[in-house]
Amino acid sequence: MAIDRITTGAVLDGAIATADIADDAVTGAKIENNPTVAGNLATGGTLAIAGHGSIGNAGTVAGTRALTVVGATDGTSSQILVGYNSSLSSKFSVRDDGYTTVGAGMNVQGNISVPSSSGIDFSGHANAAGMTSELLDDYEEGTWTPAVSTASTHHARVGIYTKIGNMVHIQCSIDFTQSGTTHGSISGLPYVVTGVNYTGITFREWYSTGITMSGNLSIGGQSTSGFWNYVNNSAATNGQRYGYAFSTTYRT
Repeated sequence: MAIDRITTGAVLDGAIATADIADDAVTGAKIENNPTVAGNLATGGTLAIAGHGSIGNAGTVAGTRALTVVGATDGTSSQILVGYNSSLSSKFSVRDDGYTTVGAGMNVQGNISVPSSSGIDFSGHANAAGMTSELLDDYEEGTWTPAVSTASTHHARVGIYTKIGNMVHIQCSIDFTQSGTTHGSISGLPYVVTGVNYTGITFREWYSTGITMSGNLSIGGQSTSGFWNYVNNSAATNGQRYGYAFSTTYRT
């Protein structure tokens, strides 16, 4: 007689073998109402879990979860999920504390979001004796507006920056349209300077065609809150333009 349903509370403990089901020509058999399988459950095809399923603990089923895989214990001593290749070598695993191991690299189609104070940890690499951190914890790029402390009229102020870790690379361009001697300071850095540590200064200046200059723009002192003082001893005709641009890197 063909078997058409295994009822509530049924226990499959080996009494019904694969051959028995095949001999009885059971097709579309339905197991329902939470039967208990005392041994291993093997399938030669696809094991489908419909709806919001759970593996490991039925109490974790929720309407917002398509599939839940539950670990054995909390902490680092067990793994929730492990993926093996055909040689039974682990290529993907997730521990109970969430630590994930991926073998042979990872191809990410979108962005990787890193929480604040976290980053890419290079502590597995060799380091110099004076090492203080091996965590790349920030990258940022954007614009900033140089603040000019002077009586001169500035036609344009443009600044861009790139921050990698605690190093900030800045570029700045300021265009003046005022005659006479000018001096002052520039502030408005995208990040506060740690100590006076500007390095690798690249500086250039320009003048309008036909302008008469009795002196050149020059860089003076540095500060942690702004940056350089600048001085221009000029005899420019009012309305003619001159300016300068520079780039540097500092630590924040």
